[in-house]
Amino acid sequence: AFSLAVTPIDRVRLAASVEGASGSPLGGPRVFLTSLGPSSTANGAKAVGPELADGSGVEGVMNLAFTAGGSVRSIGVETQGKLEPGRTLGGVGAVAGSPVVATLGPEGGGVIAYEGVDESGSPTVVVRQEFPEGELQTGLLYGPLGGPISALAGAGSGEGDALIAFSQGESGQSAIVADRISAPPEAFSITVPEHWVRPTKAKVNWAPPSSAVGGLTYTLLVDGRVVRSGLTDLRVTPPAALLGSGTSKVRVLATDRLGGEVLSRAANLRVDARPPAARLALVGKRGAVVLRVSDAQSGLAAGSIRVNFGDGSHARGHATIHHRYLRSGRYTVRVRAKDRVGNRLVQRVEVKVR
Repeated sequence: AFSLAVTPIDRVRLAASVEGASGSPLGGPRVFLTSLGPSSTANGAKAVGPELADGSGVEGVMNLAFTAGGSVRSIGVETQGKLEPGRTLGGVGAVAGSPVVATLGPEGGGVIAYEGVDESGSPTVVVRQEFPEGELQTGLLYGPLGGPISALAGAGSGEGDALIAFSQGESGQSAIVADRISAPPEAFSITVPEHWVRPTKAKVNWAPPSSAVGGLTYTLLVDGRVVRSGLTDLRVTPPAALLGSGTSKVRVLATDRLGGEVLSRAANLRVDARPPAARLALVGKRGAVVLRVSDAQSGLAAGSIRVNFGDGSHARGHATIHHRYLRSGRYTVRVRAKDRVGNRLVQRVEVKVR
């Protein structure tokens, strides 16, 4: 028996089972692995191996799994063909000699399926799904007729998903059973403007997860609150009323057609919806005033401050301005300023000087 796998970069792995007799140098059935590099390399056509595999983890570019008696063994294969330490999988035991379907996700994890027997003694196909973070879940598949299982076959997408098919039932009355095992969409990143922006420029963009089962939809979360759902585009501008003014934590939740979900990392979205503020204060009793202009978020635009003190005096360019009125009376101070994202301040302040 043998199994052949080809990676996206044209690397080939061939695993073969050799039925060694108990008195032979092999001492019994053994598994060997032969590797070929990509055809684009000088030595790509030169086979490496066969290397004894069953005496040697699913992390790597390939996951090799096989039955050994009533248990299932799993061995990872690294990029250069190096075998990682093997492990025996726990859970429901395998039917001796059962074919094994093994897939691997790009970030680790994957699916292993094999023939087994449940607690009641009924034949079943055991599906073990492992996730990159280390969690796992196990399911049992049955046909509608029950009975012996044969011809288990399957294939992976290369992204952690797998299709499983098998025949179950007695001769002359059997069913073909097929199922799909879906891995959650792969992690993905989002991008937001690097600097402070006005609400209308607060655009959130993202790239789709490279692994997902069709029909992706997205949900936008701002500070943990859902603000838009059912999105199909890869960009959105959140409603200004829901953003407010300040720094918000923004995430996007991707959901595939089978309900698999993945949440992006949080990104800091900095929105400035407020104009600068001006404050005028009297200093002492001799007509002295101090005007302070500030912006707590994006900051003041350089040189944008214009002040008319109402007595013929003007000032510009400074955030703090001292002025003295030489005569008593009522004056109207007009202040204009702009912050770095374009919010404008136009303000009048009445001053009474005695």
